[in-house]
Amino acid sequence: MSNQIFADALGGILVTAGTVRLDFVTISPLATDGQAKLELGQRVIMPVEAFLRAAVKIQEAVQAMSKPQPGEAEKAPSPQAPQAPRAHDAKVPFP
Repeated sequence: MSNQIFADALGGILVTAGTVRLDFVTISPLATDGQAKLELGQRVIMPVEAFLRAAVKIQEAVQAMSKPQPGEAEKAPSPQAPQAPRAHDAKVPFP
């Protein structure tokens, strides 16, 4: 793989004419008012069917990240500070 894209967030999703447009954004360090500004980084356009398959894969990854990893002590998340899933530990097969 020679092409990688970094995004800070998914800025928006638009469904139109049988396609789904995903706008990925990055945080701009050049905001003039001192506030972080989101800028469009890349747009991915895909058929609705491909988006639905991708959504299933994303859900599988979320479930894998939510499971306790071997060797970790199982802790119940406190109501004040929910634990975020650990992305680097997820094992999701790529077809």
